[in-house]
Amino acid sequence: MSGHGASTLSTPHATNEEDLAVDNATLHKPTLFTLTLITPPKQRQKWNDEPFLPHTNWGDIFFDLFFVAATYNGTYIMQYDPNWEGAMYFVGCFGILYNTFWYSKVEFDSRFEVADDLVHFFWEVLFTLLTAGGVLHMQKVDYLLKTDKYLHMTFFCAANVGGILLMILRYIEVGQWVNNSEGSVKAASRKAIYARIPALLLMSAATAITGIAWLQSNEEKKATEDDYYTGYAAGGDNSTNTTLFAAAYPSGSTSYKYTGYGRLEFPTTKLSKHVPIILCLIAWVSGPILYYILNLTNDAHEYISTSLPMNVDFIMHRYGEYTMLMFGAIVMSLLIVDPSLEDGSDEFYDYYQSWVIGIISVILLQYLHFKEQPHHAADNALTKNRHYGWLFTVFMNIYGTCLVVLGSCYKLILMETTYTYKQAAGNQDERRKRIAQIFSVSMLCVLVLQTAMSLCHKGPSKLVGKSLISRLMKVLRLAVYLGLVVLVFFVGWKEPDTIAQIGIGFVLIVIFTDLVTNYVEPPVSHGDHDHDDHHYSIINP
Repeated sequence: MSGHGASTLSTPHATNEEDLAVDNATLHKPTLFTLTLITPPKQRQKWNDEPFLPHTNWGDIFFDLFFVAATYNGTYIMQYDPNWEGAMYFVGCFGILYNTFWYSKVEFDSRFEVADDLVHFFWEVLFTLLTAGGVLHMQKVDYLLKTDKYLHMTFFCAANVGGILLMILRYIEVGQWVNNSEGSVKAASRKAIYARIPALLLMSAATAITGIAWLQSNEEKKATEDDYYTGYAAGGDNSTNTTLFAAAYPSGSTSYKYTGYGRLEFPTTKLSKHVPIILCLIAWVSGPILYYILNLTNDAHEYISTSLPMNVDFIMHRYGEYTMLMFGAIVMSLLIVDPSLEDGSDEFYDYYQSWVIGIISVILLQYLHFKEQPHHAADNALTKNRHYGWLFTVFMNIYGTCLVVLGSCYKLILMETTYTYKQAAGNQDERRKRIAQIFSVSMLCVLVLQTAMSLCHKGPSKLVGKSLISRLMKVLRLAVYLGLVVLVFFVGWKEPDTIAQIGIGFVLIVIFTDLVTNYVEPPVSHGDHDHDDHHYSIINP
């Protein structure tokens, strides 16, 4: 899902500075947990309200910890399946998990305030429990793929169905209870529900498909076991039954299954076995697309009258925390590795060379990211333009996923130097080639998305610049992006450790272009001039 709107936080009933001070003090006043059954949610802000940044909510940071575990499980997927199939399963799982839980919660919290009553407390507990369930069942591809043997994909999809339903209930609640004279709360709530329906249907279908496959498989196996043991007990020729029994438990493959009618079912195609994860990928993509259709195809006046503004300061802080979590995933991938190396061996030196390159790379990438992100709400795409704001939320969605994949590749590069992994992970040349390709694509996506998000904040003209030097720096950046593609897919470079060295060189070049551009054309921030964010143009169609 994607949502945006430019405004800054205030309580909806504050009409002057004195009222605002009272409302702010009320919101920030520490209170003990009360036994109130239920209290209606409150709209945090309206268009053109005075700005104020909400107090840090430790519950949000606690919720983020579950996505730390999600990044760890995502790395686990890539570690056991260092190929494009593993990348597809990680992206499909992590993407829909992000939409269903993290972004949905942040989007809602940036618009509404919910009291600490019993009903909402239990809602938070259940929502967090479903998040944990989804993260728990992000397992390696073998477990997610073989839906007739394992329930991991079924439980993962069911957790997402539950999360989507809880968010729909929350929007039904605010649509019915939140007072809003303009009627925009009801209209915005309806559109938020409509935007979630395709994902709900897709994830429900994935849950049903995987659940039915598991149930049918169990029935078939039981029938086959009964046939086998009955034939054996009767002293008859059980060779056919033995064949059927073996078919119910195929070795290393789930293409053929016993149907229970004395024959094998038609073998599944290579694509059909991936249907559940394909549904997850479609559900992930459907949210932003539906949001755009429902909200951004209207003119600016209708958009304001049927939508609610987000607190841009709040969303900027939450995106910053989320990005740090994703960089933390790279750090964990680099630091939580069992090298199993002999001191002084060639592998020992290769390991620490790759490790140093990885650590320096992540330091430079986080520096580049936060250097290019605006520090004031008035400079953010969410404030300046609704279409660019939507693009920014989409890019952030993909960006976090790419950071985790990149971290997984750094771990795989380190593991290439360990004896145990090299002996157990199959064909070395093919594996190293795939790791190099996935690393290059993820590094390329990270760098391109950093530039794309900067484009959303600055606009095309400011990003390209006016001076010749500025424009030459952008051409140099483009050359870096093309270089990564050429090295792996055209030259066929398949040494992941060498690609990592080239990658850090490319990151340094991108930083160099950014520093030169800022020196030639120093950026101007609204914060440098004590600009009042709420006086900024809140909607530019």
